[in-house]
This record gives sequence, C-alpha cells and structure tokens, in this order.
Amino acid sequence: MVAWVEWAPSYASATGTVPVRDSKRTDGPVLMVSTGAFAGLVAVARAADL
Repeated sequence: MVAWVEWAPSYASATGTVPVRDSKRTDGPVLMVSTGAFAGLVAVARAADL
C-alpha cells in the first residue's frame, strides 16, 4: 500500500509549523510538526529502502 501525504509549504514558511495530512482523507486529522521535525521525517523517508 502506498501512502501519500500533503503538506503546506506556504503555511510552513509563514509560521514555522508544517501541517501534514493523508491526501486520500482530506477531511481527516492534520499532524502539525515543526519545520525541523518535518525535515527529519523527509530525511528518514528518503533513506528508507521502500
């Protein structure tokens, strides 16, 4: 199963907080993380053998 996430770069630039959600559940919950935490999440995802 493939998971796709959406994030809002303009909101992140303005606030320093990155909203992340499941692109298939647009009415679902939103995870709010710091820009540093989001960068770490992206690094882990890129390094993973998916």
